[in-house]
Amino acid sequence: QGILARLNQQLSSPVGKPLERAAFYFKEALNNLLHNVSQTLNPYSLIFKIAAYKSFSEISPVLQFANFTSNQALLESFQGFHRLHIVDFDIGYGGQWASLMQELVLRDNAAPLSLKITVFASPANHDQLELGFTQDNLKHFASEIN
Repeated sequence: QGILARLNQQLSSPVGKPLERAAFYFKEALNNLLHNVSQTLNPYSLIFKIAAYKSFSEISPVLQFANFTSNQALLESFQGFHRLHIVDFDIGYGGQWASLMQELVLRDNAAPLSLKITVFASPANHDQLELGFTQDNLKHFASEIN
């Protein structure tokens, strides 16, 4: 509570450098968790949430490294297979799967590839608008890269 009070004083709005914006949204998430606040996303708050995630992913090498190393491990295990089915229990915005799809397209295989991603998401932990956005985004990206 004490740390959160200090963060509330220092991070009063989501403006500034990317690290400050990301810190603001982390502070808001911590506040919501501590006070059991459940928020239904509207399209505008979804846009801000995605912007915060994008800011965080741009400044954090951890996320980029985690996606890269997990994709490399998956690509190695997928060698020789042309029909893939991934089961995901926490899809987030699906950015990790977009980068994997891109890598799969670049593989030197003559056979066409089939990829299916099944997501298990609890309505208590995942907003339907957010999940729908992620689904539409991944479908659109997959059709763009064929």
